[in-house]
Order: sequence, then C-alpha cells, then structure tokens
Amino acid sequence: MLFIITDTNGKIQDIATRKENLARGYAFPNNKILELSESDIRIGDTYKDGHLTRNNENRLKIAQLQSNEAKITDKIRADAVTALKATGDLPADFES
Repeated sequence: MLFIITDTNGKIQDIATRKENLARGYAFPNNKILELSESDIRIGDTYKDGHLTRNNENRLKIAQLQSNEAKITDKIRADAVTALKATGDLPADFES
C-alpha cells in the first residue's frame, strides 16, 4: 500500500508507505492525497481517474543502469592500474 500526493494535473509529487511520511510541502489545497495498491509508482508519473500513466523519461532501464555501472567500473579500474604501474606499486607488465 502506498500513499501519493498528486497535483491538479494528476502528476505525482510525493510517495510514501505511510500517510504521515508524505512531504508536507506538497500538501497544497488543490493537491490530493490518495492511497493506492500499486507498487511500481514513481514521482513524475500521472494518476488520474483511477488510471496510472508511467512517465518513462523518469525510468532508466535496468540493462542501461547496469551498462553504465560496468563502464564506470572499467574506467576506474583502468585508471587505477595505470596509476599503480606509474608509482611502481604494480609491475609494469601487469595485465588488467
């Protein structure tokens, strides 16, 4: 069960598992607080007339996230090996 605050256009402004944890800064007179059984809700999605519309711009694909993390890890490793070879902490013929 999730609680959401939506603005006048139905755009989700905040999400919490308990109503009292919703951000008070979004509790404007025209905003609505709703209780939903949906679990895959993100800020920026739209909830109107009982229908959830996902804003895919707010959702990176898991494969894309993993690819980005792999690129970062590879770059950090390559930089570290180069730096350690330069300081003599790794042998010059070390293969990464």
